[in-house]
Amino acid sequence: MRRIAALVWTSLLLVACLIPSYLLRVNESQVHVGISHADKLVHAFLFAGFGFLWILAAPSRRGLIGVLVVGILLAALTEIGQGLPIIGRDTDPLDGLADVVGLLIGLIVGLGGVRALNGWRMRLEVGPLEEVA
Repeated sequence: MRRIAALVWTSLLLVACLIPSYLLRVNESQVHVGISHADKLVHAFLFAGFGFLWILAAPSRRGLIGVLVVGILLAALTEIGQGLPIIGRDTDPLDGLADVVGLLIGLIVGLGGVRALNGWRMRLEVGPLEEVA
């Protein structure tokens, strides 16, 4: 179930990052919500969810490294993809930075969640998930 949630979130992330500009009602640079660089918060949120859900789906040292590497590659590739003529969106290195910061936040929170789940499972004598040490 955790893997399905992570796959669904990843799919939504890709759609949100790679939707062509002609399908958007406004140009990204024209969006003003009263918060400077509000789109960076959206990027961070999307990648925090990615990191959080994937570390819960693969709670191991190997999983942590895999999620980190894939998340950074995904951040870079979605930014590059936004600049393709068919997508026609603004590319911004700060979006990529927000992606990586969000990824790290999601991983940290997710690792805390794994530890909390393990404590709960041990109290119920179910046995721990594999934990990143």
